[in-house]
Order: sequence, then structure tokens, then C-alpha cells
Amino acid sequence: MATNTTRWTPDTCPSPGCTVEYTWDDAVPAVNRVHTFSRVVGTCTAHGTATGSALYTILLNENTRKNKAVVTTVAALPAVFPSDPTVTWAYDDKRNLSIVTGTAATALQQSTIQTALNTALGSGAVTVVSTATAVIGGNVKLG
Repeated sequence: MATNTTRWTPDTCPSPGCTVEYTWDDAVPAVNRVHTFSRVVGTCTAHGTATGSALYTILLNENTRKNKAVVTTVAALPAVFPSDPTVTWAYDDKRNLSIVTGTAATALQQSTIQTALNTALGSGAVTVVSTATAVIGGNVKLG
């Protein structure tokens, strides 16, 4: 049994991003593993007022929501996102998450994606848009 420390800078923060450390036990199977907040190394402009474990929880929630939104988007409309999909996401300055379809999806397809996101993550958790003004955003390539 060894306690490990991981330094994490999530991709959901504007640069320079927040960096936190958490600990975990490598003797525990990954499916049962618990990550325990250890310390804040640095904060970004979007999260400047959050501190300690509250910041870690915010970062984890935002990153998890983004990842679930990307997977849900691809699952909802595989015809728009073929076998080697890239999904674009963006957080605005109020930390609202959008999935950005660009011209890849019609209005009806965007509606289908939005319905799937509402079902998976709750109404209002993510918005599907054609374009977005992002404070931070990125592409997630699946496959």
C-alpha cells in the first residue's frame, strides 16, 4: 500500500489554470479508489475566490460535467459525430457549459442532442449552440 499524490490541472480552466493536488491509495482497485483533496497549488481567474476542498469540488464537478456532456453528445447523434468524433465544448465567463456543434448539426439534430443532455445531466446543465464566446474551451477527440 502506497499513498500517491497527483497534481491535476483540469482543461476546464483558462490559462494559467487551477492546479490542485489529491492523494489516493494504489492498493485500492481503481473502481473503488477515493481521491482525497490535499492542497491548492494555484487558481485561475475564473476560480479566484474558491479555496481549499471547495475549489477541488468545483473543478471536479465542472470537469465531470464536461466529460459526460461530450460522451452524451456523441451517443445522441453518431451520424453527426462519426466513428472518429471531435466534440467542441466551451465554458463562458459565468461557467456555463456549451457543446458547440458549428455547422455539423442541423437545428433538429441540435435539439436531439439538447434533449439527451437534459436527460443525462439535468435541464440547463449544458446548452447546445452553433457558436460560442468562450473563456475556455477545447476539443475532445474520442476513439
